[in-house]
Amino acid sequence: MGFSPLSWEERLAICIGAARGLYHLHFGTNQRFIHRDVKTTNILIDENWVAKISDFGLSKGPTSLSITHITTEVKGTFGYFDPEYFITQRLTTKSDVYAFGVVLLEVLCGRAAVDRKLGEEQMSLATWAQQCIKEGKLAGVIDPSLSGQIAPRCLKSFAVLAKNCLQKSPKSRPTMAEVLHSLELALVSQQRRRTEGIMMKSFPSKIDRWLKEMKNISSSSGQSKDLQSFSEDPEILFKYIKVAAKAGQIDKVERVTRESNFYNPEKTKKFLMKAKLRDARPLINVCDRFGFVPELTQYLYSNNMLSDIEGYVQKENPGNAPLVVGQLLDDKCPEDFIKGLILSSRSLLTIEPLVAEFEKRNRLQLLTQFLEHLGSEGSQDVHVHNALGKIIIDSNNNPEHFLTTNPYYDSRVVGKYCEERDPTLAVVAYHRGQCDKELINVTNKHALFKLQARYVVERMDGDLWEMVLNPENEFRRQLIDQVESTEGNSLHQRRSWIPRRPINAN
Repeated sequence: MGFSPLSWEERLAICIGAARGLYHLHFGTNQRFIHRDVKTTNILIDENWVAKISDFGLSKGPTSLSITHITTEVKGTFGYFDPEYFITQRLTTKSDVYAFGVVLLEVLCGRAAVDRKLGEEQMSLATWAQQCIKEGKLAGVIDPSLSGQIAPRCLKSFAVLAKNCLQKSPKSRPTMAEVLHSLELALVSQQRRRTEGIMMKSFPSKIDRWLKEMKNISSSSGQSKDLQSFSEDPEILFKYIKVAAKAGQIDKVERVTRESNFYNPEKTKKFLMKAKLRDARPLINVCDRFGFVPELTQYLYSNNMLSDIEGYVQKENPGNAPLVVGQLLDDKCPEDFIKGLILSSRSLLTIEPLVAEFEKRNRLQLLTQFLEHLGSEGSQDVHVHNALGKIIIDSNNNPEHFLTTNPYYDSRVVGKYCEERDPTLAVVAYHRGQCDKELINVTNKHALFKLQARYVVERMDGDLWEMVLNPENEFRRQLIDQVESTEGNSLHQRRSWIPRRPINAN
């Protein structure tokens, strides 16, 4: 009995089910489990075609959420090995992510992770597919049975996700939470393409009559335009939008505003806002395509269309979430709604511009729960940890502990933030990142010469000594006094590191 290959949507759904299982292993309990043998044969399908992760014979756990890795004998299946784990024997959740990236390629390409019947260049699926993608030959790796099925946007996001999962450095790979949400977004893109592919039914009689009138006007004026050429005339398109809206044919308005590049966006936006259609999709199309997102947000919020705001951020364009929440903050929207909106879309959001919108309004504190959630999921995004650091500093919630133990924040960014609040905290941040010039400048500016002397002696760096002992350094005398009075013994013990010049004021 023959069988039909799975459709692309079916394959995506299976990937999502498997990703959800791995996400639960990594983050679903108070302890982390690492599967250590993720591969297609360990993904089972139940009678409802729901994917389940199986075979935990090689899994490692439990480990504390605070532990980043464990050292263990290398085990797994050839073709799915995380190269970093293979070399260092340091096993992390990102090792599962790497193997899952190979699974994603198997789903897309329709071939096994390793095929020894192929030549050396093609034997390893991960190596071959990544090289093809790098050379712009993505179409050449797709399973032929999927021909014409995959929406371009979905294909691009899926390929980028697989590539990111297979990054050599574990820190550069996404977490399984991020993988799961990326797959869900890819499925939305695919389903949207299918919906858009359905042909429109014939125009209702009112619009038909209007089109005929426009054609007659065109003919009587000596013009030879056909109906298709009308679609490039902004005035004709605007009249069409008005007639369709008044006739209640919102689907027609939605399609024109989504597909046409020739209508007047400003004029159309004003009309749609004044018309107050129950369906916000046409207005969302115009504002999203032509840069009116703050105005769109203000309109939706003032008309109590909160579900449309959620739909826009979560499904239409998560990249514009910073603009949306910025306007909501300006409109004094309830904090609970803003927090819920962000948390529900967390892995789809771009962190840096989102943080910037809150920071320039002095509202970073609202992001605390969201940022802590990302941190607990294993995010190493520098912007996440920079923002967490700023919140902790402003709340005075044991900032020294964060500044000395968190490995992911940018010392220069957070140190600069500290300078106007507490220069001693700036010293801690700069010390952690060995930001020599910044630390010397802030200690000179605030006369923190004891801290400067301690840092210089601990660093024992020749270039740093040359800088602080430069005769043109107006604070040289103060530093030397502190070195001799508080760090003399330590300095004497490490004198071999110091440039060969006497330490004196002259």
